[in-house]
Order: sequence, then C-alpha cells, then structure tokens
Amino acid sequence: ARTDIPKELLELTDLITPNETEAESITGIKVDSEESMKKSSEVFHQMGIKGVIITIGERGSYVSYEDIEEIIPAFKVKAVDTTAAGDTFLGALSSELKPDLSNLKDSVVYASKSSSFTVQKLGAFPSIPTRNVVEQALKEN
Repeated sequence: ARTDIPKELLELTDLITPNETEAESITGIKVDSEESMKKSSEVFHQMGIKGVIITIGERGSYVSYEDIEEIIPAFKVKAVDTTAAGDTFLGALSSELKPDLSNLKDSVVYASKSSSFTVQKLGAFPSIPTRNVVEQALKEN
C-alpha cells in the first residue's frame, strides 16, 4: 500500500478496501483488534473517505460506513490456496454494490461468500466462482 496517496484523491474516494497490512501502512495504526479497526477506519474517514472495508482474512471484514460499524464474519471453509481471494472479494463486491452504497452490507456478504469458494481450490482463475454458484450457496445458508 502506498503511503503517499494524494489528499485530493482521498477526498474523492467513496470506498476504500485495504487488508490489515495495507490499512496499517496507510493509517499508521496496527490493525489487530476491533478497537484498532475502528481507529483505523476513523483515520480513513478523517481523510475524507466515506466508506471503509478492512479485510481481515478468515475473520471476515470490518465495515465502517454511516450507521454501520461492525465485523461481517467470513464463511468458514477449509482453505487450500488463498491466491485470488482478495481479487475475488473486490470483484464480487463491485459487481453487487450500488453507486450510493445503500447495499454495502449485503454486498460484503456476497463478496465474502465468493471469496470463500476461491480459497477452496488451487490456482487463481479456476477457483473464482460464477454468480450462479454464489447465489445458490447464499440461498442455502
């Protein structure tokens, strides 16, 4: 993660999605507890960013936006290969997210479910699930 992100860019950012390490690099706050996630997201908000999702691996994602301030748990699976998990999460999130972020929480759940499939297979591209697979799995849960 870059630490020299232009202030003007941050002020125009609606949503930032760093992992724990990236969040620490940008904010200077070690992300190792829910309290530190909240502090880190507050720094992002002070930078002008409206929505923050800090991905925290097998624990899920910490979401901070308007009245949402919580950890959305990951789906528990047996991870084989984490390659492309983050890419799958972000692709799935952006495929579901409305421009006004009104469905942020549901989109994070969808993204988490998508990446839970990815980590169960070897390789990047072959492990990314289709929309039908994710939607069916969410219906079953």
